[in-house]
Amino acid sequence: MKRLSLRQWRLAGIFRLEALLFPKAAVFDWDDTLVESLSCIVDAINQTRVAFGLQAWSREEARVNCRRAARETFPIWFGARWEEARDFYYQTYRPLRENTPMQEMPGAGNLLRWLQAGRIPVCIVSNKRHDLLCREIERMGWQGMIAAVSGASDASKPKPDREHVDHALAKAGLSASADTWFVGDGDTDVLCARAAGCTPIFVGDAQEALRLNAPYRFTGCSEVLDLLVRMHEKATVHS
Repeated sequence: MKRLSLRQWRLAGIFRLEALLFPKAAVFDWDDTLVESLSCIVDAINQTRVAFGLQAWSREEARVNCRRAARETFPIWFGARWEEARDFYYQTYRPLRENTPMQEMPGAGNLLRWLQAGRIPVCIVSNKRHDLLCREIERMGWQGMIAAVSGASDASKPKPDREHVDHALAKAGLSASADTWFVGDGDTDVLCARAAGCTPIFVGDAQEALRLNAPYRFTGCSEVLDLLVRMHEKATVHS
């Protein structure tokens, strides 16, 4: 695993590392945090929008607009026909996803395996429907590394409400705290982490991290793992 210098950490936009607590648990977003999902989401939502007389979105528009749960966004986009549009979307998305090879985000599998080896429980909190989420986890072969899964309708309120993360952590016998890392690539992840009292670990664009005032920003899972290894080695030396 390639090690980054302190200067590279700073250039990556990672600040205040001395205040970061080693995690007792890790909560992850799913889509485009652990696995690449945007391509299928863009295709399915644009087929749905066109079928219901709306203009298709660009990839970036879809990325920004599709963060929240369908039960919140579809009534806004499709009005009185939102349930019909929701069903059309899922009927379109499911075969698209099933016929597209699953692809992990760089370093995601290594990160999950390291956390499992260190007995650090992992929860998944996603605004994706529960059955679709579990199917994708199964396709990745990661179900044995995940302590709890919380999909879009599993909690009374989806991300960014804290009830969503509280629901997942409770299933794993845990509760939210500053030493619970919430790793995600979107605004709903950062907001949900803050609402729950977790530490937001943002993976993605530096400008987006600045806009969200995310205190810890990484380019992806490989950098998160690199930092965890460093923190663990430091703790071992001083123990």
